[in-house]
Amino acid sequence: KLSPPLPLPPLPPKPIPKPRPLPPPSFLSAVHQGNNDWWRYLMAVGLIGSVFFVLTAALSTLALGLGWISLAPDGSVTIRDPLVSYLLSHLPFGFLGLGLWWAVVGLHHRPCRTLIRACGSLRWGRMAQGAAIWLALIISPLAVALLLNPGSLMPQVDWNQWLRLLGLAMVLTPMQIAVEELFFRGYLLQASGLLTQKPWILCLVNGILFMIVHLDNPETGYGLGWLALYYAGFGIFTTWITLRDQGLELALGMHAANNGFVILLVSYGDAVVETPALFSATSFDAAGVVLAFAVRALGFCALFFGIPGLRRDSVPPLQPQGSASEKPPGS
Repeated sequence: KLSPPLPLPPLPPKPIPKPRPLPPPSFLSAVHQGNNDWWRYLMAVGLIGSVFFVLTAALSTLALGLGWISLAPDGSVTIRDPLVSYLLSHLPFGFLGLGLWWAVVGLHHRPCRTLIRACGSLRWGRMAQGAAIWLALIISPLAVALLLNPGSLMPQVDWNQWLRLLGLAMVLTPMQIAVEELFFRGYLLQASGLLTQKPWILCLVNGILFMIVHLDNPETGYGLGWLALYYAGFGIFTTWITLRDQGLELALGMHAANNGFVILLVSYGDAVVETPALFSATSFDAAGVVLAFAVRALGFCALFFGIPGLRRDSVPPLQPQGSASEKPPGS
């Protein structure tokens, strides 16, 4: 009598593959989280400009009434205390930031944090990396230049004034660079992405706009053509790294390091804000500023996007998306 064959054991179930994580949304896509009617942008520009100019005029009137500034018969303004000059030049950025927040939240109905990244989060470490690398790229060649020419910097240490400046700079300089970056590389860049997705056009347009608003800086007296090229290059570079890194953090970090260096460590005559920094530059070479900036920008890009150890694999290549010598001027 034949016994029936034993049944074969069931095959183990095939493992269900884990879904691949979706790539983070592109920086330019953040604009679609809000309303983008043309009239909203028209109203936003009017709102931001009105808040900025009205409150800045009120601040100037208050400073004149308090005796912080004096007005000559020919209309020229004199500010004797460099700390007052620094305060009056940076406080208006708070007004600009207020107008920007009002426009983004009240008119476009989207969170302000989407001006930094489309997902709304902030990479603090990325911002710190940008600041540290840019500061190192400024200080390293400057140290070599000092060894070769010790007279290029003159110490002007006044610890009482400098510590007061440090207290103000820890608040006002981050506010100033944050508002500038949020407005130019955040709001305007994302709005421009509604018209074109071509990176080179976005970089060029943003760089030109950034240059235009800085042409009245007094340091352009050292060479308008060279300084115009510097400001345009600064805007183009920060736009490029923002698109390349899909976020505003690197631009925020390097801009903070750039301006912090000029305000706290090395100042120069006819700067947009003359501060009691630790050192004063004895000369200002406009062509050297442009050359030094170009070298720093190339080094910055190589460190963040050209070395495998530091390159972020999740960052896609930059492409269109479908649906003073060694002393940089302040920006």
